[in-house]
Order: sequence, then structure tokens, then C-alpha cells
Amino acid sequence: MKELQKSIPLHVEDFREEHYKLLRRLDGHPVDCEFQGLMSLQLDIKTFIPVLLELGLIRIGTCREALETLKTDSLKEIMKINGIKTGGKKDELINRIISNIDEATIKSANCYHDVYVHTCEGKAVIEASYAKQEEDKKDFMHQAISLIMNGDLSNAYKVICERNIKESTFRGFGIDWNEERKKGVSDDLHKLYKEELQRNAYDICSAIAVFSELSGDSISNVVKLVSKMFPSENQDEKSVQYVSSRLSTQREMMECLAYGEDSVIFNASLDETTCPICGKLDGKRIKITDGKIGKNLPPIHEGCRCTLVGGMTQTELQSTTRRHRNPQTHKSELIPYMTYSQWKKKYMN
Repeated sequence: MKELQKSIPLHVEDFREEHYKLLRRLDGHPVDCEFQGLMSLQLDIKTFIPVLLELGLIRIGTCREALETLKTDSLKEIMKINGIKTGGKKDELINRIISNIDEATIKSANCYHDVYVHTCEGKAVIEASYAKQEEDKKDFMHQAISLIMNGDLSNAYKVICERNIKESTFRGFGIDWNEERKKGVSDDLHKLYKEELQRNAYDICSAIAVFSELSGDSISNVVKLVSKMFPSENQDEKSVQYVSSRLSTQREMMECLAYGEDSVIFNASLDETTCPICGKLDGKRIKITDGKIGKNLPPIHEGCRCTLVGGMTQTELQSTTRRHRNPQTHKSELIPYMTYSQWKKKYMN
């Protein structure tokens, strides 16, 4: 993160996603108001804003432009203090303020702030950035997914780590992607992914699922982009989700075994769309050695939303709460723990 903050580009061609994001958000932003939250972690904003000013992508707005960012109540506050009639639409209020009050007095009002505005050059850069970012994402995904489809998981993961090191969205917040790049994919996960790819003859759906597992990118977003890059391939999102669910189940069992556990608990969704087979399995404790995906482990079928719970006894589980979708209100609610069979009897009959 510190490396990210120090890396301030001096030329537009070196901008990354976080630089375009800040540029977009600066239009109408008060000069004396600092950014909060994730944006402030993504780059050194105080150092980067002078670069944007120097490049002519933003400027300090005029007094009128600053007034246009204020709410009507703030404009009326300025007018009342200076004894001016407050009736009319927002444009009329601004015109009356500028016509009757000198600029220094306007700027001395507590509610007034100078603001940044985009220049014509800045607007052009922003417009061009969308296509550039789209192409950059396509190039990255094409490279990583092609490596996965060729069975080269090690180099695919390096490419993914390098992207995540540079990118602003911090996939897997708290993960040190520099360290991940050095370590690579663990032997156990490498074996798991390789077997799943081989099981599906290295098709595009299994490659996308593995890519999503390694990168943190959402399956939905990846499928949308990949459909443009591999138009001849069948990349159905449900099929990708099915492979992803298989991987999730196998990872869960690997982790349980690593912690000395010998069983997992089947967890179905408490709603009207849960299938009867999944409903009957809900709450069942299954020995890992007896587990079989599609029979007593999720996914039972394509579109299966079931998961596994590990590290808990049946008693501990029964003291928890579960989320369900109320069949009457169709709202998501928390309820005391119950199995799907108990839930169906209480809410569906």
C-alpha cells in the first residue's frame, strides 16, 4: 500500500484505475475537504491533485461554479446575512447573489467552499479512460485465463498478483499480494485446481472459476468480459458457478482435515426455491471420507446455493441464528436456528 501511495504518475499515459477514479470524483469537490475512506488509502491524494492541476485536467472553479454546488438552503443563508430577497429558483438565487454581493464577501460565508472543476482536457481524458480500462482488463484476463486453460497455474497466479499489486480495489483486503507472488499457489490448491481443470477438459468455464478463485474477481463480471474475448466458447455463468461451488466444497473439506476435523454440516438455503434433495440434507453431519459432491455434498445440482459448515458441533450450531426469506413478505430475516424441514413445516404449511 505504501508503494502504491508513492507511485504518483506525472503523465496521463501512466494513470491507473485509482487515478482516473479520483479525477472523476474531483468535479465539484471542495478544495479544503479531504477524501475519506478507501480512496484515501489508494493513493496520496494531496500529492496527486497538484499534478492534475499542472496537467490542466482540473482547475479551481469560479465563484459561480462554487455556488452551483451548494444546496438552496446554503444559498439562502448567504442572502439572508447580506439582506437580499430569498425567493426564486436556484439559478435566480445564484444570479442575485453574484449581482448584489462582492466576491470576497461571498467567499467569507461559512457555507462557501472553492471547488475543483474538470477542464475540457480533463473531460476528454475521463471519456477516453473508460475504453482504456476496458481494454486493459481484457488484456489481463485474456493472458491469465489463457495460461490457466494451458495448465500453467503458476504463471497465471503471478500475472494475477502483479495486477492486484497495482490495482486500487484491494481484492482480498489485508492480503499482501507481493508476498503472494513470491509464495505462489500452494501445492494442495495447485493439485485441486489442476484436477478440476482436467475433469472438465480445460474448458473455459472451469478456467473462469479457477481464475475467480485466484484473483478475487466476481464471476459475473469475468463472464461478461470473457464473452467478448472468447466469442466461440460457451461460457455460461451457471456452469461457472457450478465449478466454483465444487472448488469451494473441496477447499472447505481440505481446511477441515487440516484442522483435525472429520466431518462437515450440510447447509441449505431457507427459502421457497430450495430443492427437496438439498432440503432433506440440510443440517446433516457428513463424514468427509463419506462425502461425495452431487450426492451428499454441494453442489447437488447446477444452480445449487448450498454450502458447508465446519468447525462447529451440532449443539453449537443450534445456538446460532439463520437467515431465511419469509415466504409471506419475501423479505430476508434472521430467525433462531432450525433445519430446512422444520422451517418448511413452520413457514410453508
